[in-house]
Amino acid sequence: MELSVSTNQIEEGILLHQLGYELLSSDIHEAEQCILRSIQLLKASGNQEELSKALHTYGMLQLNKGQYATATKQLLKVMEIVQHLPDSVRRLAQLNNTLGTMHERIKDYTTAYQYLDKARTYALQLHGPPQDSLLCKIYLNMGSAYDGMKLRKEAIHHTQKALSIAQRLPYAEIEAKAANNLGNQYLITGDLERALAQHQAALTLKKKLGDHSSLPLTYISLGENYRQRKDYQKALSYFNEGLLCAQKYKAPYPLLHAHFYLFRLYQEMGDANKALEHHILYKKYTDQIQGNENTQKINLLIEQHELKKQQLFMQLEQEERNNGILILSVLFILSSLTIGFLFILQKAKTREIALEKERAILEHSQLQLNHEKLEQELHFKKKELTANVMHLLQKNELINKISSDLLSTQKNMRKEDQKAIRQIAMELQSSLNDEMWQEFEAHFQSVHGDFYERLQAQFPNLTPNERKICAFLRLNMSSKDIAAITHRSPKSIDMARFRLRKKLGLNNEDQDLNSFIASL
Repeated sequence: MELSVSTNQIEEGILLHQLGYELLSSDIHEAEQCILRSIQLLKASGNQEELSKALHTYGMLQLNKGQYATATKQLLKVMEIVQHLPDSVRRLAQLNNTLGTMHERIKDYTTAYQYLDKARTYALQLHGPPQDSLLCKIYLNMGSAYDGMKLRKEAIHHTQKALSIAQRLPYAEIEAKAANNLGNQYLITGDLERALAQHQAALTLKKKLGDHSSLPLTYISLGENYRQRKDYQKALSYFNEGLLCAQKYKAPYPLLHAHFYLFRLYQEMGDANKALEHHILYKKYTDQIQGNENTQKINLLIEQHELKKQQLFMQLEQEERNNGILILSVLFILSSLTIGFLFILQKAKTREIALEKERAILEHSQLQLNHEKLEQELHFKKKELTANVMHLLQKNELINKISSDLLSTQKNMRKEDQKAIRQIAMELQSSLNDEMWQEFEAHFQSVHGDFYERLQAQFPNLTPNERKICAFLRLNMSSKDIAAITHRSPKSIDMARFRLRKKLGLNNEDQDLNSFIASL
């Protein structure tokens, strides 16, 4: 009786997994429910091979949703299981290909290529259709990774290899993706005729397959082709079709692309109101996706370090069980936090550069937005700047707390370990100040671009520190907040304000310093 129940669980679990896999391209929410139920049944049955397949599909589903940390967790579970399965070579090729796809999505193209190269090595150990099926997927993803690295020739070469294998098998799903990617690469290089042919072929295949999730991007690519040809009506038709598909499927990335290309099209057509409308929506989805990506990437980095820590612990437990384990644990946790912190700073810098480029495009465009709309944009940037200042304060408090906690734990360690801990704490503090001021100053200048010029013109004798104080006061910050950011006491900030009043010629005590600076 027990064997019968287990067999029924396996059969039901396999059927639910197959159903969930089929639904991935049409109804991702229903697919998730089927796969989660499948995992539950297969866990209970104890069938590790089928469980690993369901977990792999669930990892791919989370990857499509942009949940990179969850996807990594599932795929690493699968990696542990398949090591002991008879079909481990094929499964390891599949896993490395999926991990490569994930890193390509988060624009970590070097790591993506490393995983894809491992996948290719495993796939070449196979023979016949299993090898071809895997290789066409791997070459397709390699083309995307090369495209991200702006190596156009290599990108086209690998995508053509994927398309050739897919057409020979045949493998319609990969053929559609390869044709779409190849069309994008031709579009980038300006070969509009080849791009049009590939995108139309991809559109036909996707409609036939019912692949609704990727249809929007193909419509958008066709619209961009006609935009470059200056055929604005056809371009508008394809862009709107792509937008409708993206809205129906609730796909944030296609929505972002659709609004961006519609913004650019209306800009060229001279319709300022429509251009502004789509630009606002483009910014909305950009901020939403970047925020999600930041969180997912940090979680991914931390989980990767956790995995390395666990592997190291297993080795150390066999060799020695002493205080060295505690030191290594602290170093791994600290490195995870440090990487996460530095990643946030780097992402913020990248975002600022992108914003500056975008602002330059808007300034040189033919749009003549009225004063009220410009005021609304400035108001938004001020809110963003305020939020950034608060975020800097929180990051500063976090680093100070980490440093304090490290220093408080060093008392129970050996002297050489105490020295290492103090060095780490000092490096954390020293790396924070310059990075934080540069980040703040970039945000500040995006809102108050000519403030420093006016200040320098009227008061050329101000020191760099006094100019920093003026910037903080321009934001109406209190002495306490300024002290928290600059690592000084509130009393020293008050004294600096007093000296600043003298340099600015404010001898009348009734005249407010903040109000005076705000009027500059």
